[in-house]
Amino acid sequence: MTVSYTRPLRLGIARMRSILLSPFDLGNWLAIGFAAFLAGLMDGNMGGGGSVSDDDALDGVREGLEGLVSGGWEAVLASAVAVIVAALIVTAILLVLTICLWLSSRGKFMFLDTVVTGTGRVRAPWAEYRAEGNSLFRWRLGFLVATGAAGLLVLGAAALILIPRGDPFETAGSIAVFIVLLVLLLTLGLFYAFVTLLLENFVVPVMYRRRLPATAAWSVFLPLLKERLAEFVLYALFVFVLFVGVAVVVGVVGLLTCCVGFLLLAIPYVGSVLMLPVTVSYRAFSLEFLGQFGSEYWEEPRIPEGPPTPPQPPLPPGES
Repeated sequence: MTVSYTRPLRLGIARMRSILLSPFDLGNWLAIGFAAFLAGLMDGNMGGGGSVSDDDALDGVREGLEGLVSGGWEAVLASAVAVIVAALIVTAILLVLTICLWLSSRGKFMFLDTVVTGTGRVRAPWAEYRAEGNSLFRWRLGFLVATGAAGLLVLGAAALILIPRGDPFETAGSIAVFIVLLVLLLTLGLFYAFVTLLLENFVVPVMYRRRLPATAAWSVFLPLLKERLAEFVLYALFVFVLFVGVAVVVGVVGLLTCCVGFLLLAIPYVGSVLMLPVTVSYRAFSLEFLGQFGSEYWEEPRIPEGPPTPPQPPLPPGES
């Protein structure tokens, strides 16, 4: 079977036009935009305020430890307060990120449902796909923790190996170790990005269509991935090219509007509404691509046009 990349994209754009523009309905657009906003909560930058708070907290911890070394109960108290404040800030940030990850997992099924049905309903899929959304959240959280821990292990190994050497770039051995650790980090980052792409583009539709938890949906998708790995790698590269193209267009529009476009895109929810033609096309493109491999992976669910027709009473004998 020949796998196409351009035909699913054309079909995805056509679906976007039928959903958003034929006819244009502002209320429907805004509702779908809200679902897209929830689905993309963890896909971009979550804001710079948290990093500033982290830096302030760490500065406080550092100052407290320096005072502790110099001696005195006041220094001990200051360091304890700094550690407690830093722990509270980090805990609050992790709690907010976890909540956003949960909302995003539930939102991905809401947004997928709007693309499948072509309607801006948000309440029904939020409740209907609660089990699948919660399963996706648990899988994403576990995967994020596992890859984050692996990254910390690599950074820890780098610190243990390079810091005692003084200048890490002083010898060829240190440079080689640095390059190896850098390659490991890049490989880990690419692995995380590729798995996340497969999860959101293909595993989530399998969960949605067959009402499966995340692990069971992976067990359905993995045999296909092993058989057609090259096609899915090319898909990832194709998506990357599309992303670069969209970024160039957005950059040009932002510059032509004297950066007003950049400011609008940076506003939560507003940016999701403005980028809706792109996100709907991309979501529909992934469904069309997956559908090429058979109905066991993706098949358009039948959406009833209206309430079922009530059964008609049987005709009396002799009438037709």
